[in-house]
Parts: sequence; structure tokens; C-alpha cells
Amino acid sequence: MNGKGKLLLGAALAAAVVPLALPATAVADTAGPTVTVTDVGPAAPGEWDYLGSRNFWWSSAGGHYRTDHVNSGGGDFQICVAASSNTRQGYVLREYDPDSADEYVGPTIFLASGDCVVYRGIGGYVDGTNNRAEFYFSTLSSLANSASYWD
Repeated sequence: MNGKGKLLLGAALAAAVVPLALPATAVADTAGPTVTVTDVGPAAPGEWDYLGSRNFWWSSAGGHYRTDHVNSGGGDFQICVAASSNTRQGYVLREYDPDSADEYVGPTIFLASGDCVVYRGIGGYVDGTNNRAEFYFSTLSSLANSASYWD
């Protein structure tokens, strides 16, 4: 490959990688309700109810690392991750359903350790006799340690 071809290939690869490294807002394209996802900083005091922190564990049935689920009343939902590396890893929010396959709530979001994400408009996932949505975070990365949840 000549120098010009290498330059064009390098520019194409850089263009494909750069969007993953930037904070982003995305709208989930799922079968469920439309959910807006926004990368944010730490939670502001008094604005969120802390639901606790859950460690990631390997789910052989799901083929991914995941946390135990937490119950949400809908509205907005925030998650902050802690990992063994500050390299951005891909995470997916899912809604647990004991009677059917778990649903993807949003697109894959790339977060580094200490980053947080807010999911807005998740009330459509509230169901069941407890009138709650049961959410958990999942990843393919073994570097994920825990996720903290706010509702």
C-alpha cells in the first residue's frame, strides 16, 4: 500500500473510533419504549434516591457479566460504574423479567471507571405485581467491578 492509501485508511479508522471516545446522547432503538440516554457526571445530592451498589458477576446463561437487578419506579434512572481500568468499556442496561427474555433498555454505552449515565423516560418498563421495573447493567468486560444505582 502506498503512502496515500495508508493515510486514507488511517483517517477512515480514526473516524470510526473517535465517536466512541466522546460522551454522547443516544436514543435507544428497541422494541420497548423510547429511552433517552445521556452521559453525565456524579449524581447531585438530594435529587436521586440511592438504590445501592451491585457487583458484576459472570452469567453463563446470559454469556456476559452482570449485576443483580434493582427495582425502579420509572422516570429517570442513573448508573455509575467502577472498574479495574479507566479504559472505556461497553455496558447495556437490561430489564429483568422472570417469565420471558430480558429486554435491552438502551444501546451499548461506553463508560470509564467513575463515569455515570442517565436513562430518561423508562416508565414504560414498569410492570408486574410490584409495579416496578427490574433493571441491571451488563457488559462483556471482565474489568467491571460494580455499578451504583439511583432512581
